[in-house]
Amino acid sequence: MAVVLMIFTPCLTTIITSTLSILSINLGIFGAMSHWDVDLDPISMATTLMAIGFSVDFIAHITFHYYKGQITDKRERLRHALVSIAWPMSQAGISTVLSLCVLAIIQAYMVKVFVKVVVLVVGLGLFHGLIVLPVVFGALPLGKKPLRSNSSTQKVHVLAIDAPVVTKNELEKKDSMEPRFQNCRS
Repeated sequence: MAVVLMIFTPCLTTIITSTLSILSINLGIFGAMSHWDVDLDPISMATTLMAIGFSVDFIAHITFHYYKGQITDKRERLRHALVSIAWPMSQAGISTVLSLCVLAIIQAYMVKVFVKVVVLVVGLGLFHGLIVLPVVFGALPLGKKPLRSNSSTQKVHVLAIDAPVVTKNELEKKDSMEPRFQNCRS
């Protein structure tokens, strides 16, 4: 995850805080699993690996929105990031947990473990994404100094391709379109 963050948010402080937050979520998941008497067997490990992506998603969204904010004041940038992403993150977490309510009544071991792990991941991911990281971002002196230097004078070359335009007159002229497709006929 740290490598991906280096590409999209090349700020050392956000990379470290996000990586530590994901590590904290993982430790919380494994600690809660042992508290809930879930053994570390292949089923629990598979569900954990599938569900860990949720925690990365929550952390990545808040970090990206905070880092890419164009506002210079740190607190206003944080407020803008939370206004932009807090409600969609909450909706994603709530809808994920609600969709698992149907599975919670099934008594199979694998389903029970999956429901527990996903609820843990969503809960801890939302907690870290909406509370822990914003507090850390607000407390730390986060500048927007990139790890690599980007010159403001660099030019970006964009290749634009126009779609072909067919006028009404060309569509009405059947003969004008026929020669293009004569080689396609068998």
